[in-house]
Amino acid sequence: MVSTPTTRRSARCSPTSRYRTLARMLHRTKTQLGSEGGPSGSPSLPKRATAVIVLAVLLFGGGAILSSFDPPVAKIAAPDLAAEVVGVPGEDAPKASVDSLERVVEAGSDDPEDHSSLALLYLQAVRSEADPTYLSRAETLLKTSLELQPDGNFPAYVGMASLSNGRHDFLGSVRWSRRAIATNSHNATPYGLLGDALFELGRTGAADRAYQRMIDIRPDLASYVRASYSFQYRGETDQALSAMRLALESAGPAGEGPAWIRHQKGDIHFGIGDLDDALRQNKLGRRLAPGYVPPTVGVAEVLTARGRIDRAIPILERAAERLPSLEYMVKLGDLYTAEGRKKEAAAQYQRVGERLALYRANGVLPDIDFILFYADHGLRPRAALDEVRTMYAQRPTAGVAEAYAWMLHSLGRDDEALPYARRSVRGPSISADPFYQAGVIAAEAGLPKMAQRYMRAARSQEWNLRVLYRRR
Repeated sequence: MVSTPTTRRSARCSPTSRYRTLARMLHRTKTQLGSEGGPSGSPSLPKRATAVIVLAVLLFGGGAILSSFDPPVAKIAAPDLAAEVVGVPGEDAPKASVDSLERVVEAGSDDPEDHSSLALLYLQAVRSEADPTYLSRAETLLKTSLELQPDGNFPAYVGMASLSNGRHDFLGSVRWSRRAIATNSHNATPYGLLGDALFELGRTGAADRAYQRMIDIRPDLASYVRASYSFQYRGETDQALSAMRLALESAGPAGEGPAWIRHQKGDIHFGIGDLDDALRQNKLGRRLAPGYVPPTVGVAEVLTARGRIDRAIPILERAAERLPSLEYMVKLGDLYTAEGRKKEAAAQYQRVGERLALYRANGVLPDIDFILFYADHGLRPRAALDEVRTMYAQRPTAGVAEAYAWMLHSLGRDDEALPYARRSVRGPSISADPFYQAGVIAAEAGLPKMAQRYMRAARSQEWNLRVLYRRR
């Protein structure tokens, strides 16, 4: 029997609950800031039980937000790694700092901190510009820093852990994060990076312990957001919102930081079908940082869920132009397709394919969304199948199972796909798309009753279903 995620209720965390680490995590953050918990009895958040909930941390929050730098004539300051926060998409690296450090490095600096500091700024530029070429530039700088100081080079270890996460090399990130922790166990940053990598590998208990240590050392926006993601993964919506409220208190009164947190809160409300609050949170985010992309995309997502695709398209067009992330580019192509604008959709999907090639050229390993796009568009079928098979061997999570099943389905191998499709819908909080895909695969495998059950589960979250699936 397939459970419908939106009907489950989130359990109140207590010291005797199953997730004791997370209970302590939220209890401590509430005590430290005097926050009140959220309303009880909210429905659990339907999220893909995998990388999706940590994708913002890994792609946009792997590096550090650096401290201010001295004027160019002075010695460049090392980054304040203890002040790391979750980076926000579209938040630019300080240009003056980049320019100053580039001049120092180009002048032949033999200080390892100069190279690692510039590398961390380049990793921030990956987020702010959605440009994967900065990954290769950061790698070169970090390798130079490590050649200059192989031992005890904490900033370079953190940089390599962040770089590894950004490239989806999660085993590598675990190694570098642990090396950083061995060098300085009293800094919060590597615990967050370690937790992110462990979470992607499906080792959620170990990830929670790393996040707990991060909060113990430095309760701030970065650690509160990670706590919220952990609660979201388990469908504990009340606790997820409470943690986001703490993050908002830490983010300041205005600017892109609090605007991003408003967008994240909007995502939580959207996930449980509360479209009014989702819209309200994203509109608040827009007011906090006019022109900032993520909250405007959140507004477009609500419009799409309400069938106003004509109004959502121009918003996403501007967003994808300003911040050409894969997520925004694919969504825009889907909206063009849903509106019958075939030429524009084909051109948009071609741009996505080109961007994916650029990611591969800069050392980024395939991830779930890469494989799903390849499957949907018949791209690199043999290579993509080999890639997702390797991914599943390392990360047998529900999300990777979804990608594996959908890739096999695209090749007409539904009997082989079925076990992975069934695995993809087993988890504490599963979104609509894996249920829909499992329904399609079950139908093709000759199991109509199973297909109907999965389709009912998908349709129960109609607002959260990919726009192309809603119209089939």
